Amino acid sequence: MEIHYTAVSLQAPEKNQFRYRLEGVDPGWVDAGTRRSASYNNLAPGSYRFAVIGCNNDGVWNETAATLLLMLAPHYWQSWWFRLAMGAAGVLLLAWLYRLRVTRLRALERLRIQIAANLHDDLGARLTKVGMLTELLDRDTAADHPAKPQIQSVFKTVREITQAMDEIVWTINPKNDTLDHLANYIFQYAQEYFQDTPTSCRLDVPAQLPDRPVTTEVRHNLFMAVKEALNNVLKHSGATEARIGLGVADGRLTITVSDNGRGFSVSEAHSKGEGLGI
Repeated sequence: MEIHYTAVSLQAPEKNQFRYRLEGVDPGWVDAGTRRSASYNNLAPGSYRFAVIGCNNDGVWNETAATLLLMLAPHYWQSWWFRLAMGAAGVLLLAWLYRLRVTRLRALERLRIQIAANLHDDLGARLTKVGMLTELLDRDTAADHPAKPQIQSVFKTVREITQAMDEIVWTINPKNDTLDHLANYIFQYAQEYFQDTPTSCRLDVPAQLPDRPVTTEVRHNLFMAVKEALNNVLKHSGATEARIGLGVADGRLTITVSDNGRGFSVSEAHSKGEGLGI
């Protein structure tokens, strides 16, 4: 914004000097010299009062300032209704993005449920049938038959595949993404794993677990860690008892696997370059 002003002087007008002030913007009088204009940039919309005084060629300043009232109308993007509309549009956009994300997550959850159901109903039924046929064949085969070891190996492999598929179905099913389902599955697996072995299994779990979600990735990784630890107990420790403990304190989940086996020397294991199972 540029404001022009002048003074009526018939004697040496080029010697007239001026001072001006825009109230609310200039902290004091601005000495303009002989310049007859004032410029302002980036003024906010609103009311302003511009004042100017001058002196003649004798250096006498007038005591009463000439004033000009200014009203700057806002641009449309500075108006309250535009800002309100932009705020509402932002809220609607965020709501739409959130709804879109929820829709995609629900679609992904439905897909995971469908995959889990298909695996359980189709592949599970076929593997169960193969296992039953192999078991019957094993019973009808004499102990000294040359094919006996191969039949037993097939039966064992089918059981392992069935167990692995059950783990996959459990992992991808979103209904199991809770702490309670994780604990129940670990304890169920441990009891079945140590069944028909010299090692008994004891479970230590709180009477009531907090109702907290556990992501699929975390749930899978925790189960695989416990599974490896149980395998080490049965395979290397020579223990007669294994214990699995689960506790929640201060927002932290703790899972412990212990046994009464022979153990090993940590320093010796490191010296041989052997890793430690968890």
